[in-house]
Amino acid sequence: MSKISLVIPCHNEQDRLSEQKTLQTLKELGDEAEILLVDDGSTDATVRLIKKIASRSPSVRTLILERNGGKAEAVRAGMLNCLEHGAEIVGFCDADFATPPEEVARVCKGLTENTDAGAATGSRNLPQSENISRNGMRRFLSGVFSIIASFALKKRISDSQCGAKFFRKTPAFTKALEEPFLSRWGFDVEIIGRIETEKDAPGVVEVPLKSWSEKDGSRLSPLSMLATLVEMYEINGDLKERREKAGNRKGFLLETLFTIFVRMAPLYILTFILAKILFWERYWINPDAYYHMGVGIAYMENGWLWDFPWLKYTVLGESFPNVYFLQHLLLGIINLLIPFQDPTVVLKTTIMIMAFLQMLSFYLFLRKWKVSNAVIWTVLGITVSSNMIWHTIALKGITLFSIMLPWIVDALWSNNVRRAFFIGWLSSYVYVGFIIMAPLAACRFLGQLIFDGKLKIKTPLMLFLGVIVGIGLSPFFPDHLFHIAREIKTVFERPGFIKPGDFFGSEWQIPNRLQLQYFLGGILLPAIAATVFYMRRKSSPNGVIGAAFMVIFVFALLPFKGGMKFAQIFIVLSTTMLPLIYEPILRAGVKIRGTGIKLKPFAPIVFAFIFLVYSLPFVKGRQIKNEPRAPLPSSYAKVAEMTKTLTDKNKVIIAPWDDFPGLFYFNKNNYYVSGMNNLFLYHNDPQRFTGYYKLFNGGIQNPAKIIPLLFDGADLLLVRDIPRTDGEVKMNKILEKAKGLKRITEPDGNGVVAGFWRVYQIVGEPENAIR
Repeated sequence: MSKISLVIPCHNEQDRLSEQKTLQTLKELGDEAEILLVDDGSTDATVRLIKKIASRSPSVRTLILERNGGKAEAVRAGMLNCLEHGAEIVGFCDADFATPPEEVARVCKGLTENTDAGAATGSRNLPQSENISRNGMRRFLSGVFSIIASFALKKRISDSQCGAKFFRKTPAFTKALEEPFLSRWGFDVEIIGRIETEKDAPGVVEVPLKSWSEKDGSRLSPLSMLATLVEMYEINGDLKERREKAGNRKGFLLETLFTIFVRMAPLYILTFILAKILFWERYWINPDAYYHMGVGIAYMENGWLWDFPWLKYTVLGESFPNVYFLQHLLLGIINLLIPFQDPTVVLKTTIMIMAFLQMLSFYLFLRKWKVSNAVIWTVLGITVSSNMIWHTIALKGITLFSIMLPWIVDALWSNNVRRAFFIGWLSSYVYVGFIIMAPLAACRFLGQLIFDGKLKIKTPLMLFLGVIVGIGLSPFFPDHLFHIAREIKTVFERPGFIKPGDFFGSEWQIPNRLQLQYFLGGILLPAIAATVFYMRRKSSPNGVIGAAFMVIFVFALLPFKGGMKFAQIFIVLSTTMLPLIYEPILRAGVKIRGTGIKLKPFAPIVFAFIFLVYSLPFVKGRQIKNEPRAPLPSSYAKVAEMTKTLTDKNKVIIAPWDDFPGLFYFNKNNYYVSGMNNLFLYHNDPQRFTGYYKLFNGGIQNPAKIIPLLFDGADLLLVRDIPRTDGEVKMNKILEKAKGLKRITEPDGNGVVAGFWRVYQIVGEPENAIR
């Protein structure tokens, strides 16, 4: 029975394995040592060679594996075999003896002489290391790998990949070998990490090598090294789970700190990049952001609000039920905490806080569902299409609901009845989420029924019960319920006289073929590829994955009828679903053809390429510049200040449908007509909507008489200086000739206010009538 066992993994090593060095290593290790030569499914004469070497000494044994499982599995099988034969110390080294026999023995001696250590590893990078001959690129990659390995191990290690390591037989070491390693080449780190995840596990000692030389014919190619670097994210996640199961409080604390300060670094970097975009002085902010931030500030300035007089004609009249009031309360609180006075800075800072919360929510959800490389999936999800970046840094009604959406999915997918009820209740105060949650819950129900053969209706029912209870207890009940009915109605019912190209509201327009390609393509291509994978494997996904497939394909159909709003919702939901679909595929070990390398570590790169192709239109089609359709915050601030001086408080201002939010944010003294969704005005008061529609489509010859009659004495009218539609072209011509209007100019006298608008005061009533 040998006290020390050395495992040498061999795969097609007939030209590199030296009989002389093998026997010399045995001699250097001492009389109580043995060597186990493990053949890993070689196809050359390696088996014959290792049997020949074994015949030279009774202390050399062989282990023949029938098929190639990779170096990691060969080392694990060999170590388990040695432990079964009674070894107290087990090590391994490479078959090419890049670490010379005497150095292998020095590493072993470093463990036997240090009784407090549980492992010893050779190091080529310590100050005491000498005579190290290596390729420059491999030295660099090894250094990078050691840094990443140190993060995973939560301790500094100078050289994680040296092929000479020894381990003392302990319960922690034995447990570390129970499950196969995740990485083909990074298993060194896994062994050390698995040992140290246990409570009171012995430490690791690094032994400086006095001689090491790189050998030709290494199996570790640069591509394999890159794959191993990426696999470290997966190894780190596995070690985290082991620390939690072992109750290692110190390890868990280090893991938490690592997650916050290191693993989430890509989220911080992306947030910084988005902030640079958002705080660019020429960046156009989505109009919804002004409105929602404005209402949030109104809460802080006026206390609890039962009605919103400023929005008299915008949505449902003065008795506006605020279905976003939790979001508005949150925005108001953020506004109080931001130490800036400039309202533009406050607005942009708030948008960045909400954007980060959205990214964080997706990330934590994917971590909870044990999706590998969750942070990379999150970053890709934010940049997944030509519109997702815009959606992320656009403060909209759905923003807080988007932050909650992964947890609605979590409640449904995990069949958590209580959480489903609670989050359904909460969501009723955040957004009109029923039109999203209904098909979402249906997909989950059908996924379980079709793929798991189970009928589970309780969780979806509790979700909707929570929504119903929330609406019933809403401070805006029953108007809250009527608002939901109108919201659903506006999705599927539109006035027949509105022609394509007329003003309407960007998020409600029906996307054309090119827009659908940009919105949906980056998600649908990987989803279709996953479908093909399951079909070729002739395997069926489980209820969770099946429901995720259904969500992607069902919600991809809704934009054709529901418009751009559903295209945006599709992107948000698919960001959550696609990683769930691909995790089991990647865990199955799909290999890159001809290389033997698993796709898993490269999957984010593949998806990044697909998503980049479909994100290019974002760069080209959403160039941020000072153009008529994109007023800047400074422009809104300027025109809002002018309206304060031109009108009395509570007077009505007529403005383009997408300029109301900016005016409202910077000036709450007045009443405003229309807003982002003109259909609310249509369903609330068809006559006023028709007058407003005709005005902006050149259908009113004498606005100075008609507009005040329709909108309670309105005396100020704003229109875009450069028209965007044929209707606005007609309107501008009419306004220039119409009587009873006084065009207001800035001090420079060019007639264009803040670079975008023509501003007219209604000063008299002409005798003409409506066309």
